[in-house]
Amino acid sequence: MKNICKYFLLLFFSFTLLGCSSAASTNNEIYNKTYDVNISITEFEDLIVAVGEKCEKGTIGVTNYGNAGLTLGIQGTGSGFIYKGEAILENGQKKDVNHLSNNEKVIEYTYYAITNYHVIEDAVSSSSSKIEVYLSSNTEKAYTASVIGYNIAYDLAVIKISAKNLVPIELADASTLRVGQYVAAIGSPGGLDFMGSVTYGIISGLNRVIADSSTGADVELIQTDAAINPGNSGGALVNMYGQVVGITSSKIAGEEYDSIGFAIPTRTMKRVTEQLILNGEVTDRAKLGITFNEYDSIRAEREGKNCVGLYIKEVSKDSVVYGVITKGDIITHINGMKITDDDIRDGI
Repeated sequence: MKNICKYFLLLFFSFTLLGCSSAASTNNEIYNKTYDVNISITEFEDLIVAVGEKCEKGTIGVTNYGNAGLTLGIQGTGSGFIYKGEAILENGQKKDVNHLSNNEKVIEYTYYAITNYHVIEDAVSSSSSKIEVYLSSNTEKAYTASVIGYNIAYDLAVIKISAKNLVPIELADASTLRVGQYVAAIGSPGGLDFMGSVTYGIISGLNRVIADSSTGADVELIQTDAAINPGNSGGALVNMYGQVVGITSSKIAGEEYDSIGFAIPTRTMKRVTEQLILNGEVTDRAKLGITFNEYDSIRAEREGKNCVGLYIKEVSKDSVVYGVITKGDIITHINGMKITDDDIRDGI
């Protein structure tokens, strides 16, 4: 019965599209063309299933544990994916897991995974915190992960785990993306209970410049209508070849919005990730190392101050201004330019 319904639906779509094309009477060029549309619902379903199965061994759930009274409690969960793997051979040599031969004896496997910085933020800021990773193929076993590096401005982090039989997910060239192209988001919406969830949609827009609300940094993102929910952060956005085109990071939420999600493109992700693995930080971007909120004239008046600027929330320990600028300070000038309500972002 299910197949009969599918075939009827296919014939109905074809008849409707062809009928509208031939029956239209207008000078508009698009209505004077006949489109022969052949849609196989079964093949499309199989494609989505295949994408999910291909990425399963490279998909992870990330749990961030922090202080909760006298014990460690879950501070947050997110998603991630395996970026690359290294094998340590018997002779001490390190080799990419994708280039191993059958006769090489491996002593240990190490995998690098990518997630969002905000997923592991608490673990970075507290020495008593820890990160555990779960695999889609085995949600019962936890793997302890260590942070290799992170970048707040790009909201990216690299973590390392020791495990076996993981499969890094291949990266696609995001520069070949087109608006309307099908993609799937894979992650853990709502937590690990829904780990490995697959939602699909299309690329809704490219090169969307979004200002981070905490750092003020402008980041160029991919827009998609694939369902993204809390817990999806750090997960892979993949094309229909099962290749990563982006890492899901955020969405616009509110009653008046629907299906406006964003992902960091692979060209940005790869450049940042390789630097984090090699150096533990991004070295090709100027870094002040502060987290701030806008301090506008309305807030200043409410708090009895006569200044406008950037209210310091946090200063990174590796910042050049660590110990000079502290939490609660207000930056009022940048490069000799006084900050106003209108140009706070321009000043950055």
